[in-house]
Amino acid sequence: MKNYSAVAEQYARDVISGKIPAGKYIKLACQRHLDDLDWQTDDGFAFRYDAKAAHKVCTFIELMPHTKGKWAAEKKTLILEPWQVFMTCCLFGWKRKKDNNRRFRRFLLLVPRKNGKSAWAAAVGNYMLVADGEHGA
Repeated sequence: MKNYSAVAEQYARDVISGKIPAGKYIKLACQRHLDDLDWQTDDGFAFRYDAKAAHKVCTFIELMPHTKGKWAAEKKTLILEPWQVFMTCCLFGWKRKKDNNRRFRRFLLLVPRKNGKSAWAAAVGNYMLVADGEHGA
């Protein structure tokens, strides 16, 4: 079984170390994720990371089929890149301790063309429609 949380954490570490080039805000998001993983056990920290919730979403996304081109003809499913795993784990893994709802309610994705934004967003929309369990997802 693939450990998506480990992939997300490694991506964040690689961005922070400079192994993966990234802009200022991606670096800040990666640092926040790593810092928050350390702080989640503090009683005063309002959030916790739910690796099972993150895994559930990533697994669901990778069950979705390609819909165009030769990969669709070959009936291949989506395969998440490490940056996609990171953002998925951050969005769906972080929960508020008080009510177990997701920490992040809004998300802005700015990625160049032909990098899988639409397929990822469609899969997330499908997940939120049928499997999320959070009211008004």
